[in-house]
Amino acid sequence: MAENLGELLREYREKEGYRLVEAAEAMGMSKQQLHNYEKGHSYIGLEKLETVAKTLHAPLAVLIECYMNERLSRANLAEFQVKVSR
Repeated sequence: MAENLGELLREYREKEGYRLVEAAEAMGMSKQQLHNYEKGHSYIGLEKLETVAKTLHAPLAVLIECYMNERLSRANLAEFQVKVSR
C-alpha cells in the first residue's frame, strides 16, 4: 500500500505495465520528471494529475485525496515549525 502520492503513482504505473519512459511519453513529460514525481523530489500540479490519472487508468479522486493530504501535512508541519521557532 502506497504511503504517499509518488508511491501511488508508481503502483498504478506498474499495474498498467508501463516502464517509466513509456508512461512519461504517454503523459507528455520527461522520464526524469516522472521519476522525480514518483520519488517525491518534485510536486505534481493538479492539472498534470488529471493527465496522469487518465494515462494510468487511476481514479482521479484517489490521487487528488492523496495530493491534498500531503499538502495539508506539509502546511501543518510548516505551521508547527514556525510556532516552535518563536
